[in-house]
Amino acid sequence: MARDAREEIDDDNGGGDGVAEVRPFWSGTVTFGLVSIPVELFAAYRSSRTSLRMLSEDGQPLRRRYVCSADGEPLEADEIVRGAPREDDAFVTVSDEELASVAPEKSREIDLQRFVPRDAIDPFACDRAYFLLPADEVTKPYRLLSRVMEATGQVGLASFVMRDHAYHVAISSVGGILRAETLRAPDELRTLADVGVTPPDEGAAGGRLAKMKEAVRALREDALDPAELRDADSAAIAALAQSKAEEAVDVVEPPAGGGEDTGGGSIIDIMDVLRQRLGVKAADGARGGAETGGSDMPQAWSEKDERQYEHVKKSEKDRGKSTKKAEEIAARTVNKQRREEGRTPNETTQGTGNPNKGLEARTKDELYNRAKELDIDGRSKMTKDELIRAIRKAG
Repeated sequence: MARDAREEIDDDNGGGDGVAEVRPFWSGTVTFGLVSIPVELFAAYRSSRTSLRMLSEDGQPLRRRYVCSADGEPLEADEIVRGAPREDDAFVTVSDEELASVAPEKSREIDLQRFVPRDAIDPFACDRAYFLLPADEVTKPYRLLSRVMEATGQVGLASFVMRDHAYHVAISSVGGILRAETLRAPDELRTLADVGVTPPDEGAAGGRLAKMKEAVRALREDALDPAELRDADSAAIAALAQSKAEEAVDVVEPPAGGGEDTGGGSIIDIMDVLRQRLGVKAADGARGGAETGGSDMPQAWSEKDERQYEHVKKSEKDRGKSTKKAEEIAARTVNKQRREEGRTPNETTQGTGNPNKGLEARTKDELYNRAKELDIDGRSKMTKDELIRAIRKAG
């Protein structure tokens, strides 16, 4: 039985448990006028949440089943039908054949219908982001379209069909790469009136307006460090689980033969896919990292990384591992944690040995914590560059 198309897209592109291999999940052609450009669709996002599985007491993974609300009996897939709810609490059942009869006609075309300025699209209407990459070695039409769209600041509005569901998308160009964002329908968006809010009276602010502007100006920065948006909760859960695993506390294993395949694939960097499709050299890709969503340059370890490295190294040596083997395990552990937190792993070093080395590669949060350890005054109002200078001066 088919599920919601968005749920299936998540499963195919890292939205579920484990780390999925980066691969296209739709291929077709962008068409407008007499122009046709073969493309493939890649998800531009992945879940960073730490997944927790439901287990029995003996460590057996559990699975969900549908049960009848009347007698509590579990149902098999062929015993389940869909129903559209009515206002009188009754349902109108719909068969798979009937759903197929009203599904949109299958197509491999992204029909580019018109171009509009970027600010003509409500940010709230944007749902999910994807890369649109050329599907063959002939990339000239692709490059021309992306260059013209980026130079003119225009966004293309298009529609296409994927897995029996029609989508409206906004196609834009950033750094020479086409991106597509699925758009929500108007009836999916709430207005201010829907949530009981009326536009504020601008005249009521009075003299407070100047003070508010000054407060905003004091916290203004020229750019956002994407690392600041990492999921701290998931990182904390992953660190807790890792710490308990290292100490062999509360570790359970399912009975032999009772486990299930998690379906994890090999990990492929989307940046490598971009370079291969567009023929970009590695050095060029590193320089363009800010435009295409990341950087390949190694980053120095933070003090937290150093502490974790020493802790794991000591634990492995206590278990009888050689110093070299313990160091290898500790380095892999730290780099794995860095990946989970969205930081680029540094595979070429086992630490800095100096808490003030490699400051430029650290996030603003890490710099702030270092400034806090050094008791630097005014740290909360400093920019990243000011924090670096202050830390070096104090250290």
